[in-house]
Amino acid sequence: TGYQVFLTAEQKEEPPTVFTVVKVKHVLTGHNIAAEAVEDAIHLSESKYCSVGAMIAKTALIVGSFEIRNEQGEVVAAVELASVPTSHGLKG
Repeated sequence: TGYQVFLTAEQKEEPPTVFTVVKVKHVLTGHNIAAEAVEDAIHLSESKYCSVGAMIAKTALIVGSFEIRNEQGEVVAAVELASVPTSHGLKG
């Protein structure tokens, strides 16, 4: 019944001030939400469908997580996902 995404990021201090770490937290609210299905959907988004993520992954480590909450807002599952490694090799 609900879906939110929260992003935080770190950037290099000196130019070019590219992102070095991006944290993406997905929060899903509802009933009978399968954690495995959520993890699969996020993985597909990060690895196949998100062109913005593909560009950012050239300079940044992308760290994902998700929470599943019931209708009362209580956390019923919290999962840290494997990080998407920096492919460009820039250091933060």
